[in-house]
Amino acid sequence: MNAWTWEIFEDAINSVPCVVTNPGPLRAPIKNLSIRRNEERELILETTGPGETRGSWKPYPAGTVRRSDETMEFETPGFTAVARGVTPRSWRRTQNVQAETGITTEEASLYSLVLTFQSPADPQYTIDWIQNFDAQEFRWFGNIADKSERKATRTLGKGSEAITLKSMSTAHSGRNQCVHLVIGGKELFLGAARDDLPKTIMKPGFILYKGKPDEHEREKIRGCVSFALGTCFIFLGCTVLDTECNPISMTAVAADTFNDRLFKVAVQPPAPLEKRYKREANPVALGRLANALYAKYDELQFSHLGWAYWHAVCAPVHMAAAHFGAAIEALQDAYVKAHPSDFQTKLVRERKDWQELQGKLLGIVEAAGLPADVQTILVNKVGGLNSVPASKLSEQVFDHLGIRLGELENKAWRQRHIAAHGAFSEDDPVATIKETKLLKIILHRLLLKITGGSDLYRDYYTLDFPNRRLEEPIS
Repeated sequence: MNAWTWEIFEDAINSVPCVVTNPGPLRAPIKNLSIRRNEERELILETTGPGETRGSWKPYPAGTVRRSDETMEFETPGFTAVARGVTPRSWRRTQNVQAETGITTEEASLYSLVLTFQSPADPQYTIDWIQNFDAQEFRWFGNIADKSERKATRTLGKGSEAITLKSMSTAHSGRNQCVHLVIGGKELFLGAARDDLPKTIMKPGFILYKGKPDEHEREKIRGCVSFALGTCFIFLGCTVLDTECNPISMTAVAADTFNDRLFKVAVQPPAPLEKRYKREANPVALGRLANALYAKYDELQFSHLGWAYWHAVCAPVHMAAAHFGAAIEALQDAYVKAHPSDFQTKLVRERKDWQELQGKLLGIVEAAGLPADVQTILVNKVGGLNSVPASKLSEQVFDHLGIRLGELENKAWRQRHIAAHGAFSEDDPVATIKETKLLKIILHRLLLKITGGSDLYRDYYTLDFPNRRLEEPIS
């Protein structure tokens, strides 16, 4: 398999002898090692060593909250490797009584693995490997053309009388499963990976960048494109190639799929991406939305917002409304902080007037002769009385953006806190699901309006999913 086809760190490591230069928390000495990605998309390291190996790892009590930052290092004639987040899981020792020797085998999990090849060349391309890229959901404008050549020879006889027969065969294949985009000034291709990968690799894809954008930039771009397409990309790692498409470095990370829930949610772009055909991923519309999100990424704290959004999408029915409500309020708070002069956040605007009123209120509380604990509670409440209620601040945001909510949306918005307080109607779960759909659409409308990513939103509440203008409520 080529380095530009799919992640090949397993082939690179497991096909050559490795020398461990720093065992970290693992049992040493280590004679052999192998690394694989399991079906849960974890990175699993297995090492073997002769005889009575020893390790520095001391298991932590169950429930301990800690950052796993232990590292181990190894090298081969072609590259050096650093594994981070090394956590030993189990070990066993087999003994050969007759030879008086034994072998110790240990298994550990890794958070990340970085291979650095001995290449002096400059980086030409960077490829992010992703899963959950549902290429079948859209019509794409870009083509991926594969060409492979196979050379065969047959020699008859020996020496000077030998005859050698030669043939060359070429195979071509192509598919429209990629799109060319420029996001934040970075040129890239988003596409589906090859079809002959193991079935455990679900919906494989890639993002190929020209050059070597840093990790933070690529994370921002993945988040924006992922949200624009309505599907959460699962990041597995990246490969950096030189001008000859030889690897300069490879990175693999343990991936989180929300217990595979991300593979089961419907693909629902917040805005229509088609220009002519249904289910079209038009690069102009997709690029506009992704670039709009990218431009507001830091202002809106989109890394946190995206995390909250996909957790809401994957949440169980009885809690999803609370998650979407929290995401909407986080978006509103970020927008208000970015435009403080446009919103009234204090009931009494003048600081001097509020301090005078607050003093009078505190005086009344102190003069009431209440128990100390009650007085403390009331004093704390008085301190927060001048803040505009969240419901009123939301109204300001909707009015400022020109977004009207219909009767259905207003009802869902008022009831968004019910799930957070443990209430759930088992008699009418359908109503709960519908209200959750409305909250998701409200979040889409707000985000599209704030960023200018689209003039329309997709109404997933109404049959046939019509497109509506952002100002138009659901009827």
